[in-house]
Amino acid sequence: MLFIKDDSTEQVAAVRLEIAEEMAAAKEYLGREEEPGGGCDCHLKGRSRPCCAFAYSHPHIPDYSVHDIVRIGSSKKKLAYFMDEHIYSLDAIPDHVEMGDAQLNQVYAHKRGKPMIEADTIRTALEAYAYPVNFFDYETYAPAIPVFNGYSPYQRIPFQFSLHILRAPDGELEHVDFLQEELRDPTEDVARLLGEHIDPKGSVVVWFAPFERGVNAEIARRTLLPAAVMSRINAQLVDLREIFAGQHFVHPAFSREYIDQSSVAGLGAGVVLQDACHSRRWRSDGSLVADGDAGDESCRTSVDRCGTA
Repeated sequence: MLFIKDDSTEQVAAVRLEIAEEMAAAKEYLGREEEPGGGCDCHLKGRSRPCCAFAYSHPHIPDYSVHDIVRIGSSKKKLAYFMDEHIYSLDAIPDHVEMGDAQLNQVYAHKRGKPMIEADTIRTALEAYAYPVNFFDYETYAPAIPVFNGYSPYQRIPFQFSLHILRAPDGELEHVDFLQEELRDPTEDVARLLGEHIDPKGSVVVWFAPFERGVNAEIARRTLLPAAVMSRINAQLVDLREIFAGQHFVHPAFSREYIDQSSVAGLGAGVVLQDACHSRRWRSDGSLVADGDAGDESCRTSVDRCGTA
């Protein structure tokens, strides 16, 4: 049963007076002729909890500040210390301040203006990738009210994927993608296309493997195809994020734990990125939409996702 009818009178009554007081305070605040000073207290929170008024309320804090230190939002005392001491820039952080390894590496790389690279560790990780190497990414939508049968509330609908295939170190990067353009469940089409195009012998490179692994597991439970196909793909997953989460590559241009596409593409380090590719787009029925060539602007030369879908 999707919805349950319940009487919430007691819960509402318990907070009624409190809400009325807050409404009155908000109305008085909004009705002032002069803008209140001080701004909000968002300067006591990390960037993972963004405030759209941050720059307006705190113009003295630079765009890239101590608020961008990885997991600083979980170190409330440390962030409060920085604010009390008017330490806003990473350059101004005293050497005696205790921080975690990831935080120290971020600050150190920023201060010296050079990246920290564990080349041997990265090379070992990349050399373990098996060809054909598949660079893979999902896009999903998770509605509160299921759109299709077989889904639960907030379960992800894999309406799009991008797959780049490198069959040999000196090969050309092939591109296969899928976009569900009709209002119907894409599960069967996605499972079939992935089963056809992802070679069982190759590695499947993703960014933040728990996401793709979870979507694949959900597809396996819904598809009419053998569930072993998605389980096989899950067994082939390798997580590119681990190189960065493991602090094997720290660049001063990185902000927090997020890395943009150009940063990853610039790594090289054994990941061969081509200037040209064969771009192939498939309809939900499996038919070919278009062939690209070396001049096709739809070709992409970088790992698709460096963030959270």
